[in-house]
Amino acid sequence: MKFLVLALLALSLNTFAADGPVAKVIKIKGKVTFDGKLLKLGDLITKKGVLKSEKRSFAQVSVEKWNNKITIGPKSEMEFDFDKDAKKKYVFLDGRCRWRTDSGKKGKGRLYTKLASMGVRGTDYIVVSKKSLGETEIIVLDGAVEFENLMNPTEKVLVNKGQWGGIGGRFGENIGKVIDLPKDVVESFDRQLKFH
Repeated sequence: MKFLVLALLALSLNTFAADGPVAKVIKIKGKVTFDGKLLKLGDLITKKGVLKSEKRSFAQVSVEKWNNKITIGPKSEMEFDFDKDAKKKYVFLDGRCRWRTDSGKKGKGRLYTKLASMGVRGTDYIVVSKKSLGETEIIVLDGAVEFENLMNPTEKVLVNKGQWGGIGGRFGENIGKVIDLPKDVVESFDRQLKFH
């Protein structure tokens, strides 16, 4: 009887994984937790909760169903919510993260901060969210990202490869001018949270 219960539990977990998105930890360094529980390589994120990384720590997760890889940098926080009714699956709360859609594949999902949402269009970009300053920055390394002001959804801009955009704090409550970055600055950002 005990074996039957365990078999049914395993089957239900496999069914969930097949139906809904699941984030799998594919790289990890240092101390990274999900809802206070220490994460390790291969762990799955299937429910709502907050991932936190400590100083000199990072985690990279893969959401295979949606062709996304997300690296959460040191001293950062990100909320995941893969409930089927959740409108915001990924909310980046603080720190620095890098999002990449697998090459040659179509990505799915939007990344949110408190101030902005970013539409995924098969791309590679870095988001810096500073909770203490109340601001969000985006640097696009490849492709293009729709950057939307959550306080004013009619305000949307397209941030292209090699460009920067920002909102909140030092940048004002509206999305400011999108800036073309010098090549060396783009290369410097590209070395951050690099996917290996």
